[in-house]
Amino acid sequence: MPLLDVSDVTVHFGGNIALDSVALSVEAGSVTGLIGPNGAGKTTTFNVITGLQPVTSGSVRLAGEDMSRLSPYKRARAGIARTFQRLESFGSMTVRENVLVAAELRRGRNGPRPGPFADALLERLSLTDVAGVRADGLPTGRARLVEIARALATRPKLLLLDEPASGLSDGESESLAELLTELAEGGLAILIVEHDVPLVMRVCHQIFVLAFGAILTSGSAAEIQADTRVQEAYLGTIEGGG
Repeated sequence: MPLLDVSDVTVHFGGNIALDSVALSVEAGSVTGLIGPNGAGKTTTFNVITGLQPVTSGSVRLAGEDMSRLSPYKRARAGIARTFQRLESFGSMTVRENVLVAAELRRGRNGPRPGPFADALLERLSLTDVAGVRADGLPTGRARLVEIARALATRPKLLLLDEPASGLSDGESESLAELLTELAEGGLAILIVEHDVPLVMRVCHQIFVLAFGAILTSGSAAEIQADTRVQEAYLGTIEGGG
């Protein structure tokens, strides 16, 4: 049984169909990619999974439990964390405070102490040197790493990353790829929306391609790269710079 199971999800915006019978799954201990052209419905899919967007039909299950009627808060408590394409850090707080807030919210009776746990995450994501800097004073690349650290501080079962490599330098992108691989090897389930195709092809075990609100195909990186439909709908436009 996959950790995340999105089954036949349809979303209507008025008379428009934003998602059309979308089905995808994410296994624990793996990185799964969700790619497609702009406007394909990727962020809407994330909003459905996290409870920000109601569905017209279909279901979302986490570890076999139906999440479809749960609030975003309850889904987060169940183990779903995400980052956003648009930076959503607490700008007036320091980097450490951003991560510490999330660690405090998920503090359990037998869980790790928030302070040391937050510090360990900052070290893991190479953010210790800016721990005392206000989040709104960071360049985009490092601010995205703060968002990832804050999401990880909630100790999720499933991590949704929306364009995490946007604004990252080549070195930061390389470090991100290594981090995602390491997190998956530790048992975390990761679903990533990302336009950095080489990054997706490198780290993802399974890739779903979304086009016009529907799943076009899915498969391994090699299968996706070899699929002519994907090349026409998405990869060709990226490689051609369009």
